[in-house]
Amino acid sequence: MSEFGYPISIYELFESNSIPETTSQSSTWAGKTIRILALLKEYFPVDEIAIASDPIQHSRVDSNNQGKSLNIKTNLIKAGILAKGGLYLIIGNVSINADDDLFLQARTVTDVCGLDPNVYWESIKMQRLLLSSYISK
Repeated sequence: MSEFGYPISIYELFESNSIPETTSQSSTWAGKTIRILALLKEYFPVDEIAIASDPIQHSRVDSNNQGKSLNIKTNLIKAGILAKGGLYLIIGNVSINADDDLFLQARTVTDVCGLDPNVYWESIKMQRLLLSSYISK
């Protein structure tokens, strides 16, 4: 499944409880290929950087903190296909910068602006449940 990326939310990426057997989250995710559903908060085409948030966490009105933002390097992506406020499915490799912060080196970006994030995550949860039942056998 690694060529398609492990489906994970930005919230899960930064959540310390979901990271097994380590105190440093960055060392666990570094080098892994992941697939995220991201709502672009900012896009800087000259710097080839996008800042994304988790669309489900972003939509919660009861939260004062809209959750963590993930920096995404877009130098491998064709310029002009990303737009602020757009919903994208992004496959890429997790890396660490000099400040020990996570960032995603995007390899593939797909515009999914019509997708319902809640339905998407329900299907991911069902997929994980199904795969875990096969793995445990």
